[in-house]
Amino acid sequence: MQVVLNDILKEKTYPEAGTAFFQVIEQAICANEKLKIDMKDVDSIPTMFMTNSFGRIMDAYGVKKLKETMLFVHISKAQIERIRKYLNDYVETYNIIQ
Repeated sequence: MQVVLNDILKEKTYPEAGTAFFQVIEQAICANEKLKIDMKDVDSIPTMFMTNSFGRIMDAYGVKKLKETMLFVHISKAQIERIRKYLNDYVETYNIIQ
């Protein structure tokens, strides 16, 4: 499965886009498929977006499942660090053992 994240972000608020992305990730998890996420032309990844997508997935399926499912392409170092920080903060906040 492949998705262009910028297409999901277009003309949506960050919470709405996060919910739409949650559904895409969940579909990949339920189909037991890898989700290739194209980050081309994505300017920012706000916390509101990540909470409604990554956060909800981690609540429902766990951090490990989220990490196993996602594969990023055309991603900048800053984006990698931002996503990594969000996931690490989630783990630390909820005292999750990985």
